[in-house]
Amino acid sequence: MKKCLFYLCFALVQTQVFAQLYVNKSDATVIQFFSKTPMEDISASNKNATSVFDAKTDSIVVKVPMNKFIFPNGLMQEHYNENYLETEKYPYAYLKGKFTTPIPFTTPGTYTSSITGNFTCHNVTQPRTFPCTVVVDAAGVVTVTGKFDVKLADHKIDIPTIVTKKIAEVIQVDVKASYVKKQ
Repeated sequence: MKKCLFYLCFALVQTQVFAQLYVNKSDATVIQFFSKTPMEDISASNKNATSVFDAKTDSIVVKVPMNKFIFPNGLMQEHYNENYLETEKYPYAYLKGKFTTPIPFTTPGTYTSSITGNFTCHNVTQPRTFPCTVVVDAAGVVTVTGKFDVKLADHKIDIPTIVTKKIAEVIQVDVKASYVKKQ
């Protein structure tokens, strides 16, 4: 039993010593989406995502509360939450992936990469690759930005026929997340 406890403690210490975890700064992650159609443009913004990445393994995890997207009008927000994304039933979207190219997170500069992994939205998981830009500033703050498209049909998000001309089949998503090294 003592041997088992020793190995468990050793493993925990090793994880803390060698992990290089970065966490997103409070309110410093902004996810916006945009739907453009000839009849109507729809946009929304969310500042409530949580994220962490490990610079040692290049792994990243993002969790987005889907009911926290803010729309310019309350009716749009209600329809989004109740009719399309069904946020009570599917409250979060997730990305679990890895940066595709090693990034020197301790060296200031601008780096181009992608994140490859599994994106889950509306309880449907799809393998995806998202291009991104990583900026490391002199203070050690890491900012990841990216733009990508999400096809609603890929995530079984149904749009009623009556409003199909008002909602794009493919939604444009912009992400900007700033991280600091976990102490």
